[in-house]
Amino acid sequence: MNPFELIGRTFSDVEKTLDHSGIGSVCDELEEGEQLHDSVSAVDSSWEISLDENQLIKTIFIHNPDKLAIYTGISSTTTNAEIEQRFGEPSSSGAQQEIELLGKYGCWERYDKDGYSLHIQHEIDSFEIKLVTVMISEVAP
Repeated sequence: MNPFELIGRTFSDVEKTLDHSGIGSVCDELEEGEQLHDSVSAVDSSWEISLDENQLIKTIFIHNPDKLAIYTGISSTTTNAEIEQRFGEPSSSGAQQEIELLGKYGCWERYDKDGYSLHIQHEIDSFEIKLVTVMISEVAP
């Protein structure tokens, strides 16, 4: 699964190419103004896709970067220098922080590209990559 080829497409266009567990609704607590959305997860839980109301793939969460490194060029041990060599300088970044009630979050970088944004989240107290997120530009925070 190459996330850069899937982002922005409709799920029905790619459904048969993915090893997934079916579409499910995300029933997390919604913040004011948020809408319920559907998601699709890999059978092995290595990735999750968030769909909009038209089943457009708007966000891809890669929970196991090593599984998709062949497509993204990003594994859990890829360095920031290697990522910058491929994607350029980060558009924004943040230091590790502790958020009241939520706990610690590792540092992060975001790379805004034509049509998508790439977000890299690191482990706490480490530069090891925990989560890679690819999202259409319109939903990037």
